[in-house]
Amino acid sequence: MPTPTHGGKNAMRVELTAESKKTVVKLAKADAMPDLRKALMVATAPAQAALRKAARALPSTRNRKDVDSLRNALAGAIQRRVKTTSKVVTVIILSVPRGGKSNIARAVEGIIPWEHSVFGHEGTRVKQKPMPYFYKTMDELLPETTAKVESAMAEFEKKL
Repeated sequence: MPTPTHGGKNAMRVELTAESKKTVVKLAKADAMPDLRKALMVATAPAQAALRKAARALPSTRNRKDVDSLRNALAGAIQRRVKTTSKVVTVIILSVPRGGKSNIARAVEGIIPWEHSVFGHEGTRVKQKPMPYFYKTMDELLPETTAKVESAMAEFEKKL
């Protein structure tokens, strides 16, 4: 099984095996890369959905479901990117919050300190405890997701 690596910016990357790299070269020659890209998007969709669910399940002191909540912002920031070239296939699942929340995913994960001011208390700042969910969830999903990706690669190799 390929070895996963954790990126510094809430991303998980898996390297192709030598056999998979040979398959990629064959697929490129057969003009099957667009179909492979679609198959990889389907194979990684459950992982994206599980990560979004984990983000929405983070503990909260509020009982209401705000549209603009931190949890929804984190869940909406989970993206999949699939890039296929003649030599490399890249599948990345990452978290990139927007709208002034660019560092919040790293702070929630505990990669950087999470300190913020308290509303209504001028000058008061508190340190928030991290609530890691991204890498923990990805580590749980990695064997299944990797198997699905490898299965998609093998299916395309059989078609060739």
